[in-house]
Order: sequence, then structure tokens, then C-alpha cells
Amino acid sequence: SRRQRAADPAVRERIGDQGDQGGLVARRAKDFEKAAIHFRTSNEIAGNTGQPAIALDSGLNYGEALLLGGKHQEAADILVKVTTIAQALRNPQRLRTASSLLTQACGALKKNKEALELIRGAMNDRPFTYEGSLFRIKDYDPPCVSEGPKPFLFAGANKPQMLKMASTTADGIFMSDLTPKLCTERIAQVREYREAAGLSMDGFRFNNFLAWYVYPDAAEARFQARRWIGFRALFRDYMMLEFMNQDEFQQILDHMDEIYAMAPKNVDRVEGLDDELLDRCVDELTLTGGEDDLDRIIEELLEFKRVGITEVSLTLESHFEYAIKLIGDRVIPALR
Repeated sequence: SRRQRAADPAVRERIGDQGDQGGLVARRAKDFEKAAIHFRTSNEIAGNTGQPAIALDSGLNYGEALLLGGKHQEAADILVKVTTIAQALRNPQRLRTASSLLTQACGALKKNKEALELIRGAMNDRPFTYEGSLFRIKDYDPPCVSEGPKPFLFAGANKPQMLKMASTTADGIFMSDLTPKLCTERIAQVREYREAAGLSMDGFRFNNFLAWYVYPDAAEARFQARRWIGFRALFRDYMMLEFMNQDEFQQILDHMDEIYAMAPKNVDRVEGLDDELLDRCVDELTLTGGEDDLDRIIEELLEFKRVGITEVSLTLESHFEYAIKLIGDRVIPALR
């Protein structure tokens, strides 16, 4: 097989131990997010050590795991690259498989587009008829619909294909955990897409979902932010490589199981992983500190406003009443 012809047995063993075996076990258990992390690790090791055939197989598994996990946009992005590699390696079998998976991923993206069009039309047009390739409805005109302002329709999107689709289909883009720099890039992309479609930016909104850990005790806030940091999507390379190098990011990927396990175990450390890396993730991907840090945190939110974010959504893990009062008394007035 192509795997058996790989030049370095030690590399093959490393790929199996760190990536493929764990990915296959996770896929059988239907834990597709964990499977994707393992297959991605295998793909990166193979690519970095000059094993293109193994990288191709791992890339296929990675794309399929993303697709099975419902991450259609990310799956499509990966599978486009995989088809290119399969063509370069003149591997028709893998090319057919990659093309088939890519078709499924693009079909899922089409479902998202039609769903947005259907919801938006149903909220605004009376009677409403929709003839999509996947969804159809005729003369929808419920008597219970209010004549007041219509609901605002956000589409969740962080990456190019979903951004392009959502920019002309929804009323706004709902992003998550992105830095001001990444928000700036995505807002610029959306402006280009809407301009090309002849659409105005008037009234179009951008939301960024952020984790809030501002507590009376700064040490408790730091503990909770580290404990839950795994749920800030640390497997996104385009996000993580903004503030760490590839080797550091690989350390994070190698310890993802343990990072996820911190929350249920109520701990904030991972054996074998430098605490500084976890602290850096907290500092870059969350709003964390004590009340004395509030001016700094408000300045971070103002930076989002300056780059074009029109609103933020905050997730709270604890101290709910304290957080709501603090946000209402000090944060909202500062952002107006």
C-alpha cells in the first residue's frame, strides 16, 4: 500500500500513534470533532515529513470527519485542497473519493443557503412561495404573524465559503472568538461580496461571540477561563496561529483530549503542557480578569467596535447577576 511505501518507519509509527489510530477510534465512537483533531495531526506530520501519500489519506479522513461532524464549510475547504493533491499524485481512486465528499460538503452548504432564503422570505413576504432545489413552500401566509418589525437574521460564518454565501443571504454575520485582526479581514471580505452583488452595507451587522470571565476575584476568573478554554475552538489554525507558532499549536493539538477534560474535572492545568500556552489562549480568546481589569477589557471591546463589529454576544459561566450588573452599569455605557 501507499502507507507501506512511506520512506521512514519511525514517521509511520508516529503518525499512527498520534493521529490515525486515535482518529479511527473516535470516528467509530461517533466523536467526529475528536476524530478530526487526530486526523489533522496525522496530516500535518505526514506533510511536514515529506510523506504525500499518507498526507493525502489523512487529509481525506480529516475532511470526512469534519463533514460527519456538521462542519460543512471547513470540510469543503479541506477537501478542495485534498482533490488538488490527489490530482498532483495522479491517484484517481482518492480523487473520486475526495470529489464525492466535496460534493456532499457543498450540498450541505447549499442547504444552509436555501434555509436562510426560506426563513428570510417567510418572515418578510406574504404570501410566500419558495422553489429551491432542496426546499419548497407555496403560498405561506400564517394569520398569527405580527405586522411589527421583522426579526433580524444572522448567519454563523467564520470562513470564506460561508461568508460569501451569508453576505448576500442574511442580514448580518455572526462570528465567534475572532481577534480584531481576523474580524477586520472578514468584514472586508463581506463588503467585497456585497458590493459585487450590488448590495448596500446599510443596516448590515457583524456580531462576535466572546467568552466573559470578569469576576470579583481575578484568580477565580483566570481559573475558570483556563478550565473552559478548550471550548474556544482551539483546533482552528487560522485563529491560533495569530498568536502562537506552529510548534506551539501542535502542542495544543496533541493535548486536546486533556484540554477538553479540564472542564468536567474542574482543573485548569494539563500535564505536559506549558501553563503559559493556556494563559496565552485565555488572554487572546477571552475577556478575563477582575473588576480592576475592566478598563482594559472595555478597551478591547472598543477595538472590536473600531474595526466594524456592531455588537458582541457574551457567554457567562458563573457570577451571572454580578456580570449582568457590571455590563449594564459600566460596559454598555462605555460602548455607546
